[in-house]
Amino acid sequence: MNGDGKGDLVHIAHQSAPVQISVNTLLSNGDGTWSASPIWTFNLPSFSLSTIADTLNWVPTDINGDGRTDFVHVDHLQSALRIHSLLSRGDGTWDARWEDPWPGFSAPSQKNWLPIDVNADGKRDLLHLTPLGTGIRIHSLISKGEGTWVRQQQDVWQGPYPATSDTNNWRSSDINGDGNADLIHLRNWGGTVHIVALLSKGDGTWAERGPDFPIWPWPASVPRDTVFWKPADADGDTRAELLRLGFENSALRVFSLVSDAPLDVLGQIDSSLGSKTLISYGAAHADISLNPANAPNLPVGIHFNVVRDIATLDGRRWDSGSYERETYAYSKPRWSYQERALLAWRNIEVEHRPGDGRPRFVVSTQS
Repeated sequence: MNGDGKGDLVHIAHQSAPVQISVNTLLSNGDGTWSASPIWTFNLPSFSLSTIADTLNWVPTDINGDGRTDFVHVDHLQSALRIHSLLSRGDGTWDARWEDPWPGFSAPSQKNWLPIDVNADGKRDLLHLTPLGTGIRIHSLISKGEGTWVRQQQDVWQGPYPATSDTNNWRSSDINGDGNADLIHLRNWGGTVHIVALLSKGDGTWAERGPDFPIWPWPASVPRDTVFWKPADADGDTRAELLRLGFENSALRVFSLVSDAPLDVLGQIDSSLGSKTLISYGAAHADISLNPANAPNLPVGIHFNVVRDIATLDGRRWDSGSYERETYAYSKPRWSYQERALLAWRNIEVEHRPGDGRPRFVVSTQS
């Protein structure tokens, strides 16, 4: 609740006399003990009776990107969509906001809104999928950060593959490393894996990709399901893979679907004079994992795709030996829980590899 990286506890309840909502907060001290904040109560003229009683559907998320967990409740009114927000102040108290961002909204369910970051600004947005024809309709609410929203609507996958209308089995994950949350759908199609994806453009609209049929049939002894496939960045390249654990021949087996979407990075620079610069990227935590002492309290699941190698060719020779190279190794990251961002690397080693036969050398910088 306060952005210190420790998991706190929050309980939301309703009262009927007087009609109000109460929020109980226990802030973790980090040692198994807790600090209780005063019970915080509030009521708004926007509350309906269903909102007051529906305490289980307040969704924890960070809608303003300050690293603190806020709460959002979506209420489907007769003629509009109403969203209540509780913005955490970090001390167990809250700022209550509400808005009707979508007049005339007609989708029947208010419980299927997904909190995801579609534009990589650190603020969690809201996404709703509903079947439409052979495809789906995507409702997006882009968070402005203060409890107000910008709406966007798009109809996708109106094609020959009706599996996409299964709105319950779409997964959210970043499959191309651009920081935007994308959407992936898996299903069994004629005994093979059928994959379709929606790549976020960062403004609440989406680009259709697929369907893709990897040349890889479902294992015969594995149920042809999609429920147990989970997105995870297993190789640390900032692109999410899809993983499934199975039990085969009395042993654990891991099935992987690796994203081949191109990384959204600069890879090559060509000069008009004939020189060329090639830039290679990799996961910084590969260096950190070699020495646990170099890995301080990074949040779980945080990975960094960084420059690992820069090769420069002056244009006079075109064999690989004529490249001058610099390789980079990173360790001891400095992370801010308050800003929810990487501030700096405290140690960077740069290895110079001249292309003319001179000996290589290493420069280490520390801060």
